[in-house]
Amino acid sequence: MTIDLFVNWKDITDLRDRTFEILDACGAKRAIVMAQPALNKPSLRDKVRSFAIECHQRSLAVSLCTGPAVIEYAAPLEMRDRLAALCTEVRATPMLDAEPVHVGRPNEQRWSPERIAPWLTIPELQITTTRMEAPRIGAHGRVTYAQLEGQASTATLDHALRTFERYTPIERVVPVLGSFDSPDGDKRTIDEVRTDLERCTAQARTCGRLAMFVAQTTSLAEAQLIREWAERAWP
Repeated sequence: MTIDLFVNWKDITDLRDRTFEILDACGAKRAIVMAQPALNKPSLRDKVRSFAIECHQRSLAVSLCTGPAVIEYAAPLEMRDRLAALCTEVRATPMLDAEPVHVGRPNEQRWSPERIAPWLTIPELQITTTRMEAPRIGAHGRVTYAQLEGQASTATLDHALRTFERYTPIERVVPVLGSFDSPDGDKRTIDEVRTDLERCTAQARTCGRLAMFVAQTTSLAEAQLIREWAERAWP
């Protein structure tokens, strides 16, 4: 049973010390790094290497996640290969953030079974996506981090889980909660975080983990609440 914490680029650079404080406070066992900048620019890969080394020293597992913009590239398979190579180098699990790009615009790009197929040649690849995009991706059977970070997302958790289960076994669906601020600044309260955790308890027990997005927006109070919840959920 594990807590996984997503970390963005600022988390592993400017906020690195705080990131490890939050990882420790919530009892996380895995850091999922949003590593797209390092895949775009080789000179930034040392940032990922350094962070991964410190994670392993702290007995933390590591995943590297590439963002949705990969389908904008002329050579997306090159991006796939860069992800796989860097994961091998730093002992990390590869993850694809399969979200649409430029929705509603003339150059809108959505995922499809044909677009996802080349990425599935990485045997250990995991996927994170939304309930809206999952039907476009199609069946794949991979571990799927189900994005539920919206303020009201867990209110319709059963619907979301039914959607994801059509494309991968339910025991491979990991709830992803978060502490995003809404556009009007209505930040999620501790009580709302507690409600989200309670709603996701059964699925977290089913898949053996729960993930949070992202370290930068997770307060120490939230992290401590997550740890307390985990200790009750997984005695």
